[in-house]
Amino acid sequence: MQSCSFYYSLQNGVAADNKSTKGINAEACSSGYMQNGTCQTPPKSTVELRTCSSNNDCITQFPDGTTITGYSQCQCGTNGGGYSYCSLVEGDSVYQSMI
Repeated sequence: MQSCSFYYSLQNGVAADNKSTKGINAEACSSGYMQNGTCQTPPKSTVELRTCSSNNDCITQFPDGTTITGYSQCQCGTNGGGYSYCSLVEGDSVYQSMI
């Protein structure tokens, strides 16, 4: 892709380059996610806003049904209880509402 696009304007199935300051230009995709240079349906957490003690507690499911751990990471929270939470992934409803 050799032209500029508005943020989050490209639909799934549309090619997007991966050259950006962050290394991935998923911000061009309406879903906020790209794979192999194409905007795609993003993965989701199996449980959104899950408390965790390690990355193994953070399970991500891809549209084809496969699940992995470690894509979302267990992060310390700045909250009164000192709880850690799994980071959001692109398909989570909270993430999508921010796009």
